[in-house]
Amino acid sequence: MTHAPADLVAVATFNLLAEAEVARSVLAADGIDAVLQDSGLAAVLPPLALTTGGVRILVAAEDEERARSLLTMPDEVLDPSAQS
Repeated sequence: MTHAPADLVAVATFNLLAEAEVARSVLAADGIDAVLQDSGLAAVLPPLALTTGGVRILVAAEDEERARSLLTMPDEVLDPSAQS
């Protein structure tokens, strides 16, 4: 990702680093580059990361709408095998 920090926007926040990594993978699968903010802190001191707001996913401003849409899709859309 070659965007300046000012060009990045937060599209989601997670309490657990593992959840944020999965969400980043969902975005990457659709061609959206994402950065995890505070992932180092969450990896080393998870309780402290919670006090600072958790792990945030940042994307380029032009990808914000699409990223938010992908991250709010029902599990059945993201994983057809999850349908009952």
